[in-house]
Amino acid sequence: MNNTITKISLDAVIFGFAFVLAYWVRFDGRPPEDYIQQLQFLLLGVVGLRLIINSLFGVYRQIWAYFSLNDILTLGAATVVPSAVFVLTRLVLTSEHQIWRVSLGITLVDLLLAF
Repeated sequence: MNNTITKISLDAVIFGFAFVLAYWVRFDGRPPEDYIQQLQFLLLGVVGLRLIINSLFGVYRQIWAYFSLNDILTLGAATVVPSAVFVLTRLVLTSEHQIWRVSLGITLVDLLLAF
């Protein structure tokens, strides 16, 4: 149990760092103020979504000492699903809901860093 809490906590830090870094990479440094507001608004939700998806895919039940191709596929799917949610949200919502519409560049960088 304690080992699982450690894995989840470490993943939360990594996912948060990846999301913040994705904004910095997208804008070659400090993002504009409206994007900083979006980042602050979405950060906890993004981290929570990624942790929930990892849990649903059984990432925290696997024994990582014996890493196989199946484990890579599971981890890849658990990483792609939240990014797909970001893309669909961006495509479906109008500019009235701009705070929910994560840039495709940010989504791609976040996907690469979170994997």
